[in-house]
Amino acid sequence: MVKTKVISLLCGCEEGASWQIRINLSRNGRLLEKGTYFLLKTAECNRNSCHHYHTTHAKQRKEHDANYYEENKDRIKEHSANYLEENREYLYEKIKEYNKSPKGKEVMKKHRAKRRELGFEPLNKPFENCHAHHVNSEEVIYIPVELHRSVFHNLETGVGMEEMNNLAITFLEETKHHD
Repeated sequence: MVKTKVISLLCGCEEGASWQIRINLSRNGRLLEKGTYFLLKTAECNRNSCHHYHTTHAKQRKEHDANYYEENKDRIKEHSANYLEENREYLYEKIKEYNKSPKGKEVMKKHRAKRRELGFEPLNKPFENCHAHHVNSEEVIYIPVELHRSVFHNLETGVGMEEMNNLAITFLEETKHHD
């Protein structure tokens, strides 16, 4: 019996099915069959071709997914909001269930530890449609949601913090003068 190796030359997925063009090589590298076209059903597609395609075409998939999101952003957000609203109780039960699992317990420990490191000393009073922005690990300034989301920032890494803190302090000073 001749041992063979199947090599997938091209593959892809379309509407629940995938296709592959394969060649069979013998152990010494001789071509046993010319390219064969295979149409696989959904279950096989998910296990075989799709995984292979997605791992070998990661860059193209990432670009495709980014383009798809940009073109369908509003529809995706609306669908997500509707799904959350319609399945809120089910999702909360799943979260509770996950938090009781070993992995969930580990994640929650990390979350609580991170939260404990941040103090919460407000420098102004909360108002409608505001977020609490940590200017440092202790002090918080309540600022409008739009302002808080206007600059990407991360207290832990320091990315964008200088610009965000300047905006927050300016907002605090302006509102103190109006009071």
